[in-house]
Amino acid sequence: MEIQIDESQLRDVQTMMTGIKDGYPKVLTRAVNKTLTGVRTD
Repeated sequence: MEIQIDESQLRDVQTMMTGIKDGYPKVLTRAVNKTLTGVRTD
């Protein structure tokens, strides 16, 4: 299994989450967890 993360997309997400307290870590964690859950069921 291999997961690739595009750095420019991460920067975009970080910029979008600037005004939300702990927004970036929460979004990143949830996205990775959701991806891994989908991988396990496939």
